[in-house]
Amino acid sequence: MEGIPSARSRATRRKDERNGDMTDSIALTVGAERTERWAQALILAGFNIVSGEQTGEANLAIVDGTVGSGPADVPTLRIPAGEDPPPERVIALVAGKLEEIRREWFAAGVDPVTGMPGRESLFARVENEVELSARIMKPFAAAILDPDGIDSLAAGLGQEAANRALSEFAQFVRQRLRRVDGLGRWGSEEIALIMPATYPTQAMTVIARLQDHLAGSDLAPGRIRSFTAAVAAYPIDADSAGRLMELAEQRLADARRKGDGRIVMV
Repeated sequence: MEGIPSARSRATRRKDERNGDMTDSIALTVGAERTERWAQALILAGFNIVSGEQTGEANLAIVDGTVGSGPADVPTLRIPAGEDPPPERVIALVAGKLEEIRREWFAAGVDPVTGMPGRESLFARVENEVELSARIMKPFAAAILDPDGIDSLAAGLGQEAANRALSEFAQFVRQRLRRVDGLGRWGSEEIALIMPATYPTQAMTVIARLQDHLAGSDLAPGRIRSFTAAVAAYPIDADSAGRLMELAEQRLADARRKGDGRIVMV
């Protein structure tokens, strides 16, 4: 089981390098006369238009329904070549198609905000690691990370801003992990990290290093500077997947009571 779905086929959003925001990327592979008109409207509606080599990174490709074909592994919205819907109709079709895609991903166990595994998928990974750990006689560690300030961000700038900040935070963590590590959304604000063949002290070192890196970063849009975290390990702390994650949640609650930026292992 992969720790994270592939960015191309699973992630619901891509980073717009122009402004650091997380936007939906749209590839237009229709006739030139329609491309320019629709592109302008989609940009004004907040979408990112990609072309050329970037089309494979799109969340959605708009193609001529009769003859067109979009990039491989990218969902398509087919509009018959003989039809010329107004820009506002195209925007509505795009928004509806993206929502349909996200519902499918969510049903498949993918969190639509981060593009990573959701709680059920991640717990299945924990159960697999318990079996593997018992077989190879090596421990593994689980950590739950709760970015500080998400509630304030949601209250001040809205839930969409909080979602973008959580997605940025999750990607920040993902980029600094091993390929074998698992990562996904665990709660409304929390992400969980699964570290195979890792002792508790090693896991604490990883989490502390993430904290240091985060303090020196410039995450958009919420400027998240710290997180609160808890670590638990199998079989040292718990004898089952359920007990392991329950213990990690209890430790996270304890850490939260002590203030932002705390990392708890016991």
